[in-house]
Amino acid sequence: MEKGNLRGHRLSISRLLFAALLVGGFGLFAVITVWRSVTDIYVYSQGTGPTWVAPYIDVTSKPEVYFESEADSLLKNVVIGSIVSSPLDSRKPTWGSYYDLDAAARALDLDRRLVRFREEGGTAIISFGGNTTNEMASVNSSVEDLAAAYQSVISRYELETLDFDLNQAVLADVAATERRVSALQILQRDNPNIQVWLSLPVSVEGLTASGITMVESVLGAGVELAGVNVKAMDYALSRTRELSLEDATRRSLMVTQEQLKSIFLASDEPKDDLELWGMMGVTPMIGKNQTAREAFTLKTANALINFLRERQIGRVSFLTVNRDRPCGAGDGIKNASGTCSGIDQVEYQFSKLFIDHFPASLAIKAGNDPQDFAPPVVLAQNQAEIYPYPLWRQQTNYEETEKVVWQGQVYKAKWETRGEQPDAPVIESWDSPWLYLGPVLESDRKAVQLANANSTDRIKWTPERVFLADDEAVHNDMLFRARWWTQGNAPVYGSERAYDHPWEFLGTVNCQGGSCNQTGRGASLLVNYGGLSGVSLEIREDDEGMPGSGSLVQSHATQSGQKTYKLWQGSYDLVVKVGSSELILDSVNCESRSCTAGNITSTLTVDYEGLTDINMALHQADAVMKTTGEMIDVRAAQSGQKTYKVLRGHYDLVFEMGPSRFIVDSLDCTNGNCTPGDIAATLSVDFENLEDISMEIRVADGRAGSSGPMVQLLTAQSGHKTYNVFYSQYDLVFKKGASELIKDAVDCRSIDCDAGKIAADLIVDLGEAAASVEIRVDDGQKGSTGGLVEIYPSQSGVQRYSVLRGVYDVSMKDHDWTLVEDAIDCSDNTCKLGRNSRLPDLQIVKLEKELAVLEEQYMPSHPDYIALLTRIEQLRGNN
Repeated sequence: MEKGNLRGHRLSISRLLFAALLVGGFGLFAVITVWRSVTDIYVYSQGTGPTWVAPYIDVTSKPEVYFESEADSLLKNVVIGSIVSSPLDSRKPTWGSYYDLDAAARALDLDRRLVRFREEGGTAIISFGGNTTNEMASVNSSVEDLAAAYQSVISRYELETLDFDLNQAVLADVAATERRVSALQILQRDNPNIQVWLSLPVSVEGLTASGITMVESVLGAGVELAGVNVKAMDYALSRTRELSLEDATRRSLMVTQEQLKSIFLASDEPKDDLELWGMMGVTPMIGKNQTAREAFTLKTANALINFLRERQIGRVSFLTVNRDRPCGAGDGIKNASGTCSGIDQVEYQFSKLFIDHFPASLAIKAGNDPQDFAPPVVLAQNQAEIYPYPLWRQQTNYEETEKVVWQGQVYKAKWETRGEQPDAPVIESWDSPWLYLGPVLESDRKAVQLANANSTDRIKWTPERVFLADDEAVHNDMLFRARWWTQGNAPVYGSERAYDHPWEFLGTVNCQGGSCNQTGRGASLLVNYGGLSGVSLEIREDDEGMPGSGSLVQSHATQSGQKTYKLWQGSYDLVVKVGSSELILDSVNCESRSCTAGNITSTLTVDYEGLTDINMALHQADAVMKTTGEMIDVRAAQSGQKTYKVLRGHYDLVFEMGPSRFIVDSLDCTNGNCTPGDIAATLSVDFENLEDISMEIRVADGRAGSSGPMVQLLTAQSGHKTYNVFYSQYDLVFKKGASELIKDAVDCRSIDCDAGKIAADLIVDLGEAAASVEIRVDDGQKGSTGGLVEIYPSQSGVQRYSVLRGVYDVSMKDHDWTLVEDAIDCSDNTCKLGRNSRLPDLQIVKLEKELAVLEEQYMPSHPDYIALLTRIEQLRGNN
């Protein structure tokens, strides 16, 4: 396969038939078997199989994946993500919180690329949510606003299918689930043909409880559900080491299918197995997953494919096409990455593997004719006033990534080129220096400058303010005019790609036009933000060793990626800020034409070692043990092995699991990499012969016989178990019925800790008596008993019972007698009830019952009564 080429290879059916005939010598059975295989392959090759493939694409990730281009034409169906709320206005949908819909049309050419994709017969699904903050239903309090936001996306991109990618934290928000379902009711009312897919997390035991609630709520509200997509990834502790990833995926799918069968049956919409598999999808994360030691390899994919084909699953997706490539030497393949898989593969190998086995097209499956698609396009060959980019000129040199308009079409340069017409015919598409993005659209009119500015108001630029085309703003004592709608993009003098920059430089605030242009020798300052986002940069005059005190030269907000800034040659101080963290680079030398800020970031690596749902907060270091400075950033629901980009410096880290807290003081991140080391201990508990024990892990409160706030509750425990906890001390509370054992201050401040002995053996010798044995908590009173722990009916002989260490009363009962043993001490390994002389003689019990009957019939002087009483006294005397 050519690098970067996702074009498929056509299957030669004639060759397969010829191959089938060659096996005639092996017998009729072999011929029939091969013929069936050939027929099956033919059905799939024609796109008539039941399964369609639609991989996810992160449209905001760099480098970009051009899903619509001719070179990538094998991708007929894609799920593009993700739509979340704007951090400035929760009612406004954005792509990954980076671009609103208008900004994506300009910065990503997304409108144009989707038009191109549909022209080629492709089908695009838009995904809401994903593993990001600002999920729309979670941050919108109004159902009407939420539905309007969904509708704006549907209308903008003329959608037929939506995907709701919901993680566990989002599903746990009950109010958000109710809003999301109500908004979907409105959507399907206003868009009867809209298809809704729910992409939900699973364990090896199928859908989570909150995922089941989401499906039940959707069906209960009358929303028609197209399908449920199982996110088969990051199984963490639900997958044992003995269970392979492909087996875990099979199991999670089969359990989910059974769960859906029950849900639909309860909703009075029963479905058979084939229907349910057709309504299901599966989405693994290819390559290394977020969970440590979990990787979806090509071997895993091949092992899973036959199962998926056999069950005729409806949909196959994966995360993501962006990752469908090997990592380079410097890409950090140890951990999951958004831009590479971290495993040994060739580029787009997973895409080709899945599509070769499941080549059905969603567009064909839905019965859509691509020729019927009539996009709202203006082929503006003679309307230069709405061209979003310069018209291509034969004598102009074009650098890589520059965009031009030619014959009403938009092209992007793949490499440096001059004089090569964008639509010139080539033998193969990769031979052209130009990538065709799509036609000029009427919507481009919003993104170009329509007229000269009429306003002379001097508004100061701020990242929160929205500027429309022709608005003017002042920034760093310079005057700029907006070319199109913009928000959060700081005006820059001398932008490297002026045509792609939303601001036009007009001059300084004291003059206008060309007379304000400065003269002198310029320098380009390169700053690589190394994975950081939302960074502010202050370029200040060099103050010769006085950090950060020089006069401000330029200020840039919300920076990310790799940026170049135009300066006059000289020396500068740079102040880099992320939240409340600050890094000062003194005396950066820009005396030559180019200079660099050097490495400003460190990679913080945290291995959560089996811990799940952890909150990690990054604080300024305060140089005081067990306290922290101001919070900089917080990450919720963390697990597995994670890496975070931070400014170089010292930090306090705070890890929280419920009320349990672990602080790492003054972590040194001044170099390229830093790690807090081990943060988790393994707590071992041997329940011995105990069954169905409830165990509470609680914060140690320093007092004997009591416990602190609950960290974790585990029910129905038995056997030998291990639990992952923070390095700390804990109170453990074990319960069985009314019995309770508290282990105070179990020390887990090293890698391994042990709860010690929690069980004792209680031995009861019943002799020949047949009785019910009740083990109860000692109530401190002779002859009476406390709360019930356990009942053992029909006991006899010597019996051994396992109990939590403590003090107990034991009650032994038959229908004729009761015996209580008080205050049995089981605080050590063994507690014992010996053969007690007070256990009744069964013959005496029988004769006493006969005597009671005679007493009702005769006087005590009756001979029969006297004889029976004498016999009882003789037996008692013998005992």
